[in-house]
Amino acid sequence: SCDVGNPCSVMTQEHTRNFLGSGSDAKKKFKFYMEATMLQSVAERLAHADVQMEHMGRVVEEGHEQLDHMQCKAKQLEGEIERARAIQQLEKVEDDLMCQLAWSHVQQILDK
Repeated sequence: SCDVGNPCSVMTQEHTRNFLGSGSDAKKKFKFYMEATMLQSVAERLAHADVQMEHMGRVVEEGHEQLDHMQCKAKQLEGEIERARAIQQLEKVEDDLMCQLAWSHVQQILDK
């Protein structure tokens, strides 16, 4: 395929001879070379990829920080759950003891 943006695609032989033979400065020739070999677009894509990599690195770092925070919160909640279970168990024991106490009073009344 023919890339119209490539300066080599649309340059005539005479224009090329004038460009290369003239006293064009090195910056113009280098820019021409970068565009003709499509290295300019590769360099731009690499720069864009670097920016995206930096962004994704920050996103991953934020994710790790959030994960650490969530794991800490989960441990706290697990501790609260264990304490709630222990309280429930103690309440059950208390209910059982209250029943035993009530029956012991009934037994004492019957024994008199």
